Amino acid sequence: MNFMKEVNNSYSRFGAIIDVVLWFGLAFTAAMYWVGLNAINNDQATLFASEHLCYDNDLGFKPRSNHQFTHFDISKIAADTAVVYSIVHHGARNTGTIDSLKPHHVAMLGASYTFGQGLDDSSTFPYILQDCSSRFSVSNFGFMGYSPQQIHQLVEHRDWQKVFPSDSGVVFYNYINHHVDRLRGDPFSWAWLHHAPEFVLDENLSIQNSGSFYSNRPLLVTLTRGLTEMGWHRLAYVLYSIGARSRAAMDANKVLAHVLLDIKMTFRRQLPDYSFYLVFMPGECNAELKGLCDELGVATIDFCQAIDLDSIGGRQEDGYHPNAKGSEAVAALYCEILTNSSL
Repeated sequence: MNFMKEVNNSYSRFGAIIDVVLWFGLAFTAAMYWVGLNAINNDQATLFASEHLCYDNDLGFKPRSNHQFTHFDISKIAADTAVVYSIVHHGARNTGTIDSLKPHHVAMLGASYTFGQGLDDSSTFPYILQDCSSRFSVSNFGFMGYSPQQIHQLVEHRDWQKVFPSDSGVVFYNYINHHVDRLRGDPFSWAWLHHAPEFVLDENLSIQNSGSFYSNRPLLVTLTRGLTEMGWHRLAYVLYSIGARSRAAMDANKVLAHVLLDIKMTFRRQLPDYSFYLVFMPGECNAELKGLCDELGVATIDFCQAIDLDSIGGRQEDGYHPNAKGSEAVAALYCEILTNSSL
């Protein structure tokens, strides 16, 4: 009899512990969801109210054309407040006066690395490159936070014959390793990435865009956003990988290679006298992606080991983006190619 009482008491204590754990887990999940939902709503409110950005159905967000600003609200980069960003026609960043008399044109695609986050217009490498060549004018269509999906959508939904000043030239996609993470759905980037489209490959290896990261799995994205807002980024990675096509389940390099092929073919249809190159930026090596692009016929240029930006003091305080000195070094690499090659 006493034995049975002891067993019942043990089960009661065990059950009480389970109840406490379950209630704590439920409360923690609810708190995560509330924090994530509040963060997403704040992000969206910031986006829609921003003087510098506007919502775009295809891209999620884009810069306002013909506009200057000194910071980028949604990224909260306080160090950029003294930097002037000038957006000109068609959402491109200012690269100086584009001389329509130059016979060829260079278009730069990318994200913050190409856009020149933290730099005034004249210190970005596309701007510096404009002054280098007598044959090529240059435009900069990079923008902060963009993923390969957004760059793809930007290319797909523009009439480039009306945008570019010349019928012949070169398009450079400036690759950084963060692009692979953004293609998967990087929780570190949720402050802006949940607006971006989500791409997968179908059985015919065609790009399929079935909505945004948020619209495809709102509960998972909201919880993940909550964890990142609370500073628990590693746990956010684990959570997002569970049951998601993104991250471990997706061969992101393969998807990215096909995204690049789609971009190349879009330009070929619109502007057959433009060539397209994937360019690996200094320190941004990806041998697997390069091999896949070679198989698909996407030409590459490898600046990966051409210069060491760290050794020349060519990075900003964030340890990543090029500073003015780094931009000069990158522009010099491009200038040499445009001057001495048959591009």
